[in-house]
Amino acid sequence: MIDSLRANVAGDTESVSGQAKYAIPKSWTNEKVAALAYLVCRGHTGREIARVLGETVNTVKRVRLAMGLPDMSGPDWIHAQIKLDNGRRAALNRQASALGITPAEFIRRILICVLEDRLYENVVDGRFK
Repeated sequence: MIDSLRANVAGDTESVSGQAKYAIPKSWTNEKVAALAYLVCRGHTGREIARVLGETVNTVKRVRLAMGLPDMSGPDWIHAQIKLDNGRRAALNRQASALGITPAEFIRRILICVLEDRLYENVVDGRFK
């Protein structure tokens, strides 16, 4: 997938159906691309990512767009690490997969329902005191 998104640095963008198409510079290694994806998903800003990778903010933004990654550094995103044992993680993956969604989307939907309908006590049913 990454190779299909690569382009010459001189021709980073081209028009496709009237929309700008962004590409990953050929000079970027797979490790650098992976580091960018990791940092984006951890909620780092473009400026922070650019500093870590030794790139410009604009280049980081173009590569992020080429990969289809959202800007997850804004106030609309909450980053949480959820510790689950292997059995619960497998159950989460199975149930999300059965619905055709990611585990993160599965958790997001449940959280929204619990918060909007004030269902916390009903869901935990006294398990956590």
